[in-house]
Formats: sequence, C-alpha cells, structure tokens
Amino acid sequence: MSKNMILCVDDDVTILNALKDMLTKNLGGTHSIEIAETGQEALDICQELKELGKEFCLVISDFIMPSMKGDELLVNIHAISPDAVKIMLTGQSSVEGVKRAINEANLYRFMEKPFDNSDMMLTVRSAIQSYEQSRELELRNRELEEINNHLEQLVQERTSELNQSLKIIRKDLQLAKKIQKSILTVNPELQKILNIQSAYIPMAEVGGDYFDICQIGESIYRFFLADATGHGVQAAMVTMAIKGIFDNVKTVISDPALVMQSFNNEYIEKYRSLNTYLTAIVIDLDVKEKSISYASAGHPSAVLLRQDGMHVLGHTGKMIGILKDAKFSSAKFEFHMGEKLVFYTDGIFEQFNEKREEYGEERLHSLFSQHLHLTLAELIQCCLNDLDQFLDGLEKQDDLTMLGVAFH
Repeated sequence: MSKNMILCVDDDVTILNALKDMLTKNLGGTHSIEIAETGQEALDICQELKELGKEFCLVISDFIMPSMKGDELLVNIHAISPDAVKIMLTGQSSVEGVKRAINEANLYRFMEKPFDNSDMMLTVRSAIQSYEQSRELELRNRELEEINNHLEQLVQERTSELNQSLKIIRKDLQLAKKIQKSILTVNPELQKILNIQSAYIPMAEVGGDYFDICQIGESIYRFFLADATGHGVQAAMVTMAIKGIFDNVKTVISDPALVMQSFNNEYIEKYRSLNTYLTAIVIDLDVKEKSISYASAGHPSAVLLRQDGMHVLGHTGKMIGILKDAKFSSAKFEFHMGEKLVFYTDGIFEQFNEKREEYGEERLHSLFSQHLHLTLAELIQCCLNDLDQFLDGLEKQDDLTMLGVAFH
C-alpha cells in the first residue's frame, strides 16, 4: 500500500528541512514528506500528483513567502485537492490572510512561528486523522451507493416474487406503488355477481392497508381487510407479508375464526422480529344462504346497514401478532337484497383537523345512519367527501381504505 503524502512549503530552507526531519522522525515512516520552497513549486507538485490520481493528505505552508503568499497558495491547492487538510504557519499575523484561507481553502489550523514541536505534532496527527476519517466516510458512502444500486437492480428482477418483497421494494417507492396498486383491485368478474365498491387512499406513495376478495366455494365470497401499524414503505412491506400468508390460507380454511387463528400463528412465527402488528377482518358472504359470517382481529367495527338502521359488527379477537395461539370466534348474520355491508380501516376516522379535533368513529356511524337511502357507491363517496370537508385542505394522516358490498 502506498504511503500518504505530506507537503511542506516554506521559503526558509532551514525551517523546511527541520520540519521535514521532525515529521519523518515522529511519524515513524508512515508518511512520505515532500518539500517545496515556493508556492509555484508546490502547485506544480500538486498538479503532477493529481494527474497521477493522487493527492497530499496534509499541506503545511508558511504565510509570508515571495511571489505567492500562503493564503493564495492554499486557495489554489484547495482548487486542485479540496480534500487535503491545510495548516498555515507565520511569524507575522495577517487577519485578512487567515480569513481568506479559512473561507476559501477550508483552513484546518493557523499556527504562529516559532511553533512548539509537541503542539505541531499534535496538530499534524489530528489533521491526518481528520483526513483519514474523511476518506473512510467517502469509502463507506461509495459502498452504500453500490449496495443501493444492487438493491434497485433486485427490485427490477424480482417484482413477481411477492413473498420476498419485504427485501426488495424499500428502495423503489414508485415500483412499490405499482405493485400495491396491482394487488388492491377488485376482480371485474366478481363485480358482475355482487355490487362491490372500494376506495383506497394511502397517506404516502404506498401504505399499510391491504384487502383481498375471492371466491372460496360455489356460492361463498371471502372479503379480507387488514391494516398494518405504521405508514409508508415500512408498512407497505408488511402488507406483502400479509398477502403471502393470506394467500396460503384463504381458500383452504372455511371458518373465518380458524382463518384468523392460522394467520396469526404464521405471522408470529415468520415476522415476530419485526415488532409490527395489524388489525384484520374476514367476511364470508354466502349468496345462496343470504348470510354473512365474519371474524375480526381488533379491527374497526364493520357496519351492516338495513332499512331499520345500522348494526355494528364488533371484534371477535385480539390484534394479529400479539399472542400466539390466540383464540378467535366468528359470528353469523342474515344478509338480504337491499342491505349494505361496509367495512374500513381506522384511517377513515382517526384523522385530525387543524384544531386537533378527531373526525371520530361516532361521526362516521352517524353519517351512515343519516344516509341509509344512498347507493353503496354514493355512501362511500359521501364519507370521503365529509372527511375532506372536515380536514379542510389538511393532508390525511393515515392510510384509508373503505370496502362495501351489496346484492345487485
């Protein structure tokens, strides 16, 4: 490995040689010491090194020299080797010269002649350490840049591997947004059978809400809605884990309560180290029996809207990720033509206006009760409009998802 180099500049050859000998002796041969008697000679040496792809780690220059003063020299050296640490020596203080060296050459220290040898060596060692730390930081930054570039390449190559997306979408928000948008859609074929309405509004480019709608039997359609803690990329990556687990159980387990139990255990086994939790609700709609069965893991209450009013579907178990082998129960209700089922994440009501007033679940429920006559699409849009009016232009503070289902 080549030695780091130090340049000493002084028109007094005696001082110059003494400085070189002192540095050589005290640095134990770890650095190569170069000398120059004039500013121009020093600049020529620096330029030659630059052409070779090298630079001095430290430049020690006298201030008072013929033809070119120390401040002008250090400014010129800074233009050639901005990373080099600079020390200026003088027996005749010049405030303006020191100011210029500080402002235009990033002067490390100004020392008066005659200098104390111990103080000089302490300063030199400190300057060398500063240079080496800067180089180390630059090296680490380059390594991080290479790692980032590698991760971005992985994102492009493995977008279809959703079960591994926790590792690959953190550095590419735009790609993550496309992935999430493609997942959070309603199959048009299902909409031919049922009136399904959805609204998904992430707080940032991507969010922590996830939903899935699928057919699990001849006449049974399963709705799943989950809300991961947190926001943005971190929460979005958790939704990929949610999708991976739910895809494994959604069509093989019939009872919504057992779906929740299996989901909870697998989530804890795989992702306990993430220290993240989520609420979720599973709703099975049997179009033949005209009934709904559901299980809720700490999720905001779904609402069943009938002509006689609003009925709340409360929790049937704890949040996902808290306790392994947690028990969940399910409940069943009749569901007929003309009735509407609406469920959502807490982002629809945990929103605050400029007065720090919360929109609140009570206001949302009141809105449902007042607008039972609206169609499903009109009702969901009414809720979104009312929230926007409440916020009065303020940005939403949480991801928001609303789903609704009714018979055509």
